Amino acid sequence: MPFTLTTVVTIVPRYIMVNKMPHPILVSQIGSKQRVVLEPEKRFCYNFEHANKHSERKVAIGDPVPQGAEPKMSYPFFMEDIDDFQIPYSTESKEGGKTEWHEPSKENGFVRCVRVSITSEDNATLFIFFQFPSIERFCTRKL
Repeated sequence: MPFTLTTVVTIVPRYIMVNKMPHPILVSQIGSKQRVVLEPEKRFCYNFEHANKHSERKVAIGDPVPQGAEPKMSYPFFMEDIDDFQIPYSTESKEGGKTEWHEPSKENGFVRCVRVSITSEDNATLFIFFQFPSIERFCTRKL
């Protein structure tokens, strides 16, 4: 029995982001130039750049912008905290027509609201889901 002292080690990513929105989302680590565009219905394994302290493990989200332009981002949040919340951010999107309350419009000052759900099945990997918000009153409008 040559394998009786063998230990199987499974390596898994710490953070997996999933975009359930119909539009891309820009994710940016606070204090870093690292930015990732998460396309609709896609997953992404996220790794922090130079995040040695808990305070450095914050990200913010926004709409993708052209290269060299500065995006308008949400307030930062910790990806370590298992939580379910809704977060607003200003957007450059000036799309017209009838929209849902969480989509940018003239009435809401072109603010998009996204639900962020951070969950874990095994405490090894944290799943960060970006999806449509569920309840309007839990989304702050003022930025």
